[in-house]
Amino acid sequence: MNIICKVCEKEKDSLEFEETKSKFGRDRICVDCRVRCRKRDYDHKRKLELAARESSWNGSPESNKKFCPKCNKLKDVSFFTSLLGNIKDYCGDCRTKREKEQNLIPEVLKKKKDAGRRRYLAKNYNITPEKYQDMLRMQNGGCFLCGKTEEKNRKLLAVDHDHETGEVRDLLCGTCNLLIGIIEKNDLRPKKLFNYLEKHRSHVIKNWDIEV
Repeated sequence: MNIICKVCEKEKDSLEFEETKSKFGRDRICVDCRVRCRKRDYDHKRKLELAARESSWNGSPESNKKFCPKCNKLKDVSFFTSLLGNIKDYCGDCRTKREKEQNLIPEVLKKKKDAGRRRYLAKNYNITPEKYQDMLRMQNGGCFLCGKTEEKNRKLLAVDHDHETGEVRDLLCGTCNLLIGIIEKNDLRPKKLFNYLEKHRSHVIKNWDIEV
């Protein structure tokens, strides 16, 4: 079984991933990338500790200040700290302003959307967007059950998968995916459902070509 690493986005053998207690049984980041991430986090933490120690030795009010080359202002270092604790080159106000400007560019927005889609598919279903497109072509561009296209579905088709094993099955529209989920969750019997519809909605299903 191969797994796509969330960091390097390369498909590797499952033995190159650490065992975990997650539903997949393996880490979603390969061993090589995990080692690099741990080293990076350690170096960054060490850098922050040394900076704090040097600041306490200095005792100067300016020791906790940092200059932003974008707005040309000297601000407290907390304005440059990200949610992960990383020290950025620009202050938070300038980073937010730049991000809003970048999001107005269609190419940048599409690139972010595609990257997010790739991470989502790799994390939740262990497939790539290319694999999704291959599955969609094999299903003639529509839901595996009803044939509804993405245009009629008004969004991308859902990746149906086994919630116990994580195995990907087929692409379904929102309605069919919800229906399958309800049937599996409540352990409903298709034959019993069909008999119920045949009893109360016989005029609807009389032309169905189905064997139960």
